[in-house]
Parts: sequence; structure tokens; C-alpha cells
Amino acid sequence: MSTNKTPAFLLLPLELHDLIGSKLAIFSLKSLIRTCRHLNKAYTRAYFARAGAWLHRELYVGRHGRDMNDYSDLNFGFGPHLQLEDEESPSTESSYYCRSDMPQNLMRAAKADVIKEILVIDGGWNDIDIVGPLVGETIYLCTSSIDKGGSDALVKMDLYTDRLVELGIGPYRRSLMERALSLPRYACIKLLGTKGICPGQEAVEEWAEMIFENLRAFALYPTRPYWEEEGNRYDILRFLLENTGLRADHVPKKYEERQSTLLHCLLQERIGNSPFPLPDSLVDLEEKLLRLFIEHGLDIHSIPLDDVLDVRLVCTLSVRVLARVGRDIVTCFEEEPWTLLHTLSTREDGLEGLEALIRQGARVDRRVTSTTGSEIPGYSEDGFPEMPGHNEDGCTALMLATFRLLRHLRSKPRCFVALDVVNSSSTSCSPCEELEYDDQQPRYFTYDDPCAELRRAVEDGSNVLFEHILFFLRNGADPLLANCDGLTPLTAALCTGQSIMIRDMIELDIRREERYGSLSCSMIQQKWENEDQFWETLLPAGALTRTQLEPVLEGLPPVNEEEIDYLEPKWYSYGERIEGSVPLQYKIE
Repeated sequence: MSTNKTPAFLLLPLELHDLIGSKLAIFSLKSLIRTCRHLNKAYTRAYFARAGAWLHRELYVGRHGRDMNDYSDLNFGFGPHLQLEDEESPSTESSYYCRSDMPQNLMRAAKADVIKEILVIDGGWNDIDIVGPLVGETIYLCTSSIDKGGSDALVKMDLYTDRLVELGIGPYRRSLMERALSLPRYACIKLLGTKGICPGQEAVEEWAEMIFENLRAFALYPTRPYWEEEGNRYDILRFLLENTGLRADHVPKKYEERQSTLLHCLLQERIGNSPFPLPDSLVDLEEKLLRLFIEHGLDIHSIPLDDVLDVRLVCTLSVRVLARVGRDIVTCFEEEPWTLLHTLSTREDGLEGLEALIRQGARVDRRVTSTTGSEIPGYSEDGFPEMPGHNEDGCTALMLATFRLLRHLRSKPRCFVALDVVNSSSTSCSPCEELEYDDQQPRYFTYDDPCAELRRAVEDGSNVLFEHILFFLRNGADPLLANCDGLTPLTAALCTGQSIMIRDMIELDIRREERYGSLSCSMIQQKWENEDQFWETLLPAGALTRTQLEPVLEGLPPVNEEEIDYLEPKWYSYGERIEGSVPLQYKIE
């Protein structure tokens, strides 16, 4: 019966063993030592035989998905599926149905020659169905030990791969390459290539599909921890393009209907349509990938980007990468109702993309022309009804950023109903959180000072939308252009009391001298706040005046001044009650 306790014989003190050894005859002592050596070999051979049978059963039974009786508690580790070329894909994620990680622990702990001796004793060293999955296990071991300072996994893989080649590789060529690609591990791919397992130019079609699927399997999402593996993936793609004769503009048969090339796959699946901010470290990597594709036959200027990217969902990373490699990203969307400038105007990470667009000649005052179906019906997130017919028509990028920021600040519960002109699906700007205050803490957000929240954001540089507004103004955006609803960035800021925004829109106005002459900024702001004639003179045709705009911002229908019926004082006879008045009012005789 097995036990974990140390045998009592080994617990005896060394002095006692010395005493026994001193009393034994010399020839008897030699016989004892010789006997111990024979026992060690016998036990080792028996252990290797049992371990070999166990490993044989682990690899072979798990490989073919069969069941065996009398599984012990030592069974079996977990490992990804290895598919033969003539088999159908399994319905489960793995072909191993195991209870522990013992096989992988053995693969990590035992040296390559020890595992080889185990398989030689059991006969598995001559079985391709044992050696093939064994190579697959070493590929997994290579990838799992990346963050642990490395191991001798590549040494083991080299030994087992040589044996697999001697046995003829058989049906394991594709399955091993797919496993090395999917994990991914460049060192494994390179080793398989040097051993002749990586197919050459005769299998271009097969490799094209494999590369496409590899790109899809590792599409980038912020919640997936694949970014540290990106360098591996670049090396793998470079190795495949250089050794298989594959061109980057090749279209696999599987994707002929969509005419999908490597660039389509890269932009659509990896960086193109993600509204989430991605790390800056990926920009250099994706640029390297694009340049790699260009070196291998991709004509990046011949691919219409409007077929590859969704202009409403494109992320900043793809804009920056395409601009770096010299692709025109402005002209291709110029005829669209909505442009990249509008999309990035409300993105948290959009500033560098906006700079790239302006450098390529994007028009900063380009308006949204017609957005049929973009009307925002129903209710705002405050629960107040939206203005009927309110949409994005006629908005510039400055308007979108300004209205979103004002909506974000929400200094009054109902004053931003008409400013929510950006669909929440196209922006990552999250609403302000409700803050709990007590009397001992300073209030950054008060109704008495509606621009306190913006002032704090400007001081700590946390509000990217305000940075976008300043960027547009410095690049010539007009703060007095009106959208189809008659709203302008400046008048919206005036009616919501954002003095910091008002000041910057006046100071950075590209037509300031033409509009205001030599008036100081404070004087201009006072005129805007106090003189209705100032509004009528400077606002463009179709823009809402003060009397029209303030009711709209409060969620009320606009009213012309001549339609206002001013009430005159009314006297009542003695003792006559005025309904609804508190207290009762009487005329004094």
C-alpha cells in the first residue's frame, strides 16, 4: 500500500548506519551496494514502464477520443485538440477529457531524454499517433512558459519533431501548424519550418486560409489579453509570407465572394470597427504589418476603404495607421453624408486621428449632409422627451463635440435635451456619475456655478471633448455656424452658462476681427449676454435667436415674441376669491 510517510529504515540516525557498515565484511558490503544498484535499475525500469503505459494511454486515448475503463486518479491533463486531415472538427473545444494537469506537469518536470526513454520502453517511440500529439503538447508547453522565463520546451520539441519526421509526419502537418499559429509561438513555427513540416509554395491556397483564420482568431478587443503576443504574430506572418510565396493581395477561395484580402482582414477584424480605445503600442505594430503586406504585393491605394471600414464605427488606431503608410483617408469618404472627422470628434482617443485627418486636408467645417433615419426618437437618458425631428443634419465636427460636452456636463436637469445630437452607439463618452457630497467636501458641480465641472476638467486635463473643441477652433472651425435645428456652438454655450467655453470660442474665432473689431473678450461676452440686437446682427440665417433658443433648451416649444400674451393686473370685487391663489386676495374698499 502506497504511503507518503518516510520509511522507518531511512529515519535511523546516520551514526547507526556507520556502525552497521563498519561491522560488515568487505565483500558483503560490496554485495549490498551491487544489490542496491540492481534494485534501482529494476525499480526505475518498472517506473518507466508504468509511466510509459500511462503516457501512451494519455496521448493515444485522448487523441482518438476513446474511453477506457479503470481510470485512476492520475488521469489525464487538459490539452487542445489535434485534428487529423481526414477527420471532421469535433463539437467540443478539446479532445482530452481529463481530471488533472498531470501530463503537462510531467512534460514540464521531466527532461526530454527521460520522456523518450519512457516511450522507448513502452513502444510508443515508434508510434506516430503517440509522437504526433507529443509534439503538440510541447508546442503548448512553449507558449505556456513564455512568462516564466522560458524552459527546455524547445529542446524537447526539437527532439520529438525529429522523431516525427523520421516516422513520416503523416496527417499531423496541418494540425501542428494550426496549433502553433493559433497560440501563437514564432519559435515553434520557425522550428517546424526548419524540419520541413511547414509547407512550401505548393500550398499557397492552404496557407492563405490559415493566415486569415489566424488574424480572425486574434481580433483585438480591449477585454482580451492578447496584446503582449502581438510581436509574436508579426514574426509569424513575416515568416509565412517569406517562406510560402503568399502575396498579401491574394484572395482565398473561401473569401472570393467578398473579395477579402489580408488588408480587409486586418482592418475589419483587428483594428477597423472597434469603438473602444486601443493602446498606443499597437500603432507601431499595425504599421509594421501594413508595411509588411505592402512589401509582399499589396497595393494599399487600390482598395476602396469605404468597402472595408464603417465610417460610423472606425477606430482612431486604423486612421492613424493608414495615414502613416500614406493612404488617403479623407477623399474616399468625402461624398458620404458622415465623415471620419465627425466620427472621431466625440471619441476619447480621437485627437491624434483628427490631427492626421486635418494634415490630409479634411475640411474642418464639413457638415453632415443628410442622415435619413438618424432622428433620435423617444426620451433622453434623463427621462425628458426629446425635441421632435431633432437629428444630426447640418452638424460640423465642432458642433458634435460641443453638444456632446454640454450634454455631458448637464448643469441643469432639462437644459440639454435638445443638445443630445450624437447617437450613443457612436461615442464612448460616458455620462457623468452622480456624486455624493457632504458639508465637509467642496462642491465641484453646483447649479450656482454651471461651469465649475468644466473648469475642474480643464485644470486636470481630463476632458478630452474640450480638447477636441479647442483643436477644431485652432484649425479654423466657425463657432457661429448653425445646424438644421438652428443651434450654434457659441449660442448653445451662452444659454447654458459655460463661461470658459464662451471665452475660448470668442478668443479663437477665425473671424473675430471681422465680427467684433477691437472689442475685448469680456465686452463681447457682455454684449452676447445682454443685447438681443447683437444676436440678430451676427447670427447666420436660420439660427435661433435668444428668445427662440432658450425655450428650446428648456424643452419647450419655441414662441415668437408677438405671440406672447402679457397678462394685465385684474381687480376683483370685495370677497371674490381668485381660484388657485394662496392666500385669498380681496379688493380693499
